[in-house]
Amino acid sequence: DGDIAVIAMGRLGTRALTATSDLDLVFVWDAAEGAQSTGNDSGARSLGATAYFTRLAQTMASWLGGATGEGDLYSIDTRLRPDGDKGSFAPSLTRLSDYYQSEAWLWERLALAKARLLTPGASFAAALQAVIAEALARPVPTSEMAEALHDMRGRLRAGYGDAPAWQIRRHNGGIAELDLLVQGLRLIHADLFHGGGQTAPQVLQGLADAGRIRPDEADQLAAADHLFTELHHALRLVLGSSSQHPDSLSEAARQFVLAACDCPDQAQLDALLKACREAVETLFEGMMSRA
Repeated sequence: DGDIAVIAMGRLGTRALTATSDLDLVFVWDAAEGAQSTGNDSGARSLGATAYFTRLAQTMASWLGGATGEGDLYSIDTRLRPDGDKGSFAPSLTRLSDYYQSEAWLWERLALAKARLLTPGASFAAALQAVIAEALARPVPTSEMAEALHDMRGRLRAGYGDAPAWQIRRHNGGIAELDLLVQGLRLIHADLFHGGGQTAPQVLQGLADAGRIRPDEADQLAAADHLFTELHHALRLVLGSSSQHPDSLSEAARQFVLAACDCPDQAQLDALLKACREAVETLFEGMMSRA
């Protein structure tokens, strides 16, 4: 007896996919000790649980990422599993639990905060949900989180380069740094949340309602999240990426982006983006002070 489950991570976990997003997935299985597949009448031999569920997970990923007559389906990324590429393609429930209890890096717990179970009908769904909830239930001291986030932000900034104005993943105070801050606050105040998969607005609202951050701080971060998200989605729809300079867009594409961001012209959008990025930077420094 055994079963397999699928966990959504990243944007899929928080229901924030763009038109060209990868699907970040983690496959997990559970089976009785010594369980074997039964084989079949055509002569296929039985397999141990690890081999069987690994092959099943690989097959599922192949189906989701396969080519069709209408084009490729999805780009599948399974590297957020325990041990990444060095680990099993489909870890067991026991391995997942052990990993997040004693081996996971802080950045991996930040990633787990976006986890959402896609297969609630799995026979061990409740046990898996409990493992995720337990891994996210331990609050992280602010000083530890601040040190880690400053290091992660520094690594991000080292790769920004000369990015186009609207490529907000590669600008100081942009969408990547906002995501770090929100997920960091979620782990610092882990007692307010259960399990993973909360959106940025849900995390910010929960923090404000509990008095952990000021309402105006939540509003500023939520406004930045909304603007960044609308711009990112619009660019992915018209271009497939956000790496082009605004001046290289066709007039129709530029107008589509401006309408999505509820801005009458590029000057207003640029001003709003600048204000939001500055707010994210200021709040990041204030909330994640290393002093």
